[in-house]
Amino acid sequence: MRVNRVELLNELKKITKIIGGASSSSIPIIKGVLIEYSNDKLKLSATNIATSLVTELECDTDMLTDEIVVVDAKLLHDIISKIGSDDVDFEYKAEESVLNIKGGKSKFNIKSLGDAKQFPEIEGGMEEKKSISIPSDVLINLVNKTIKFTSDDDTRITLTGVNLVLEENSITGVSLDGYRMGYYKAEIENDSEKSMIVDANALANIARSIDGDTITLSFSENSKKLEFVLGKSIIYTSEIEGQFFKYKDILKPEDALSTITMNTRQLKNAVERANLMSRSSDKTVAIVLSVDENSFIVNSESEYGKVEERVDISENEGEKVDYRITFNPRFVLDGLNSISSEDLEFKLNSSNAPAYLLDKDNGFIYLMLPIRTREEKEETEE
Repeated sequence: MRVNRVELLNELKKITKIIGGASSSSIPIIKGVLIEYSNDKLKLSATNIATSLVTELECDTDMLTDEIVVVDAKLLHDIISKIGSDDVDFEYKAEESVLNIKGGKSKFNIKSLGDAKQFPEIEGGMEEKKSISIPSDVLINLVNKTIKFTSDDDTRITLTGVNLVLEENSITGVSLDGYRMGYYKAEIENDSEKSMIVDANALANIARSIDGDTITLSFSENSKKLEFVLGKSIIYTSEIEGQFFKYKDILKPEDALSTITMNTRQLKNAVERANLMSRSSDKTVAIVLSVDENSFIVNSESEYGKVEERVDISENEGEKVDYRITFNPRFVLDGLNSISSEDLEFKLNSSNAPAYLLDKDNGFIYLMLPIRTREEKEETEE
């Protein structure tokens, strides 16, 4: 069997990303790629149990019956990446449980990881599927603007994923980790309604594997399984069980007391410079944000010194706030790095209430909680 080396390598790169999530598995066969070929088709399958990928390539073979073998995915990827020829030849010796690989003047023989029948079943299990098409740029934006704000706390399993909400002609992604929230909404052609929680790592793999202008998402009412068709590849994952946090109860930027509009790049640069105090310290040094008549002020102070940055305000609507609000600088930068527009809206409430960064041109809202200072805690206790 002969296959184009570059096309094969591209698919193996996707597969090794999936297999990476199975590196700690005690089941050796999970670290492998299932190879099937017949009738001029090469099929590759991989899984880390939570997420699975199936892809097909054209190949040159006159075999009418399937040849099937499981080999170490990373080893196969590394071999194909080093072979110098345009094409690669595979031949499986079932009696020896060995896959022979030839490319140019190179020859490799790698052993099977075990009986291919023991490889987990990936496809099937979805009946009466409903499908929607999502533009690739929309899904990539949704992933990039949400997965970084998911939790890694397995005791709050629903927060380790992104809540995907399908409504008429729209898709929304929401994530939160207890300290900040990412909310992204985009218009798409859609007549389905569904809310699902999708694992953040699965979404990251999906975004990395996109091959084409659109993705087809399929789901079924009788199954928690989800199917993402991405050009040559199909990624399968399952909804996370449980009820997602009722984010609409706290996501209320329209109720903010003050809305300040300023240049995104200027604010980001100011926060990055203020954050230098953290780099010279053994602990995170908070930044303090405040507002005067013409400027948005960023302050930071550590045992090594202090810094004050001023950012010009283009608009200041609502109440003229005169308080100082303390934030983790990394949280502020994470939000700013998710904003694509030249200008943003910073919406403020009280010194101990959520604040919002809005990218109105791109449907993104970022909520972050301030750090309570010692004085504020003492006032609350009194």
